[in-house]
Amino acid sequence: MVKRAHDFAKKYRPEEYEKGLKAGGIKDIFLYNEGLIYAFLIQKALTDADNKYELSREGVKKALDNMVWDFNGMFGGKTFSYQSHTIPMLQIFKGQVKMVKMGDQMVPTGGVFPIGDWINTDEIKW
Repeated sequence: MVKRAHDFAKKYRPEEYEKGLKAGGIKDIFLYNEGLIYAFLIQKALTDADNKYELSREGVKKALDNMVWDFNGMFGGKTFSYQSHTIPMLQIFKGQVKMVKMGDQMVPTGGVFPIGDWINTDEIKW
């Protein structure tokens, strides 16, 4: 999905994408990605409601309540329902940081890595 957000930004906002973190550019691709995810979610709900000839407030709400979607493969093909009115998927990550010498300074480097599969919080017995 992150690649899809980059591709989408390159296609529809090429000047801002090219500027990147500079003034006037897309400052946070993850925030941009979040907006894109919700846009896809709403597009899916509107399409589902329209296909059932119920393109109204109640029809869109019903489409959201009955939606089962894999988010275009974002969650490793796992599907989820939007009945809780939130995206109920989470994944736990572990950060690994190592200090390396760059010039005369020590700087942190590393990454964030998943330590498990996606978890659907709607399926957890709380």
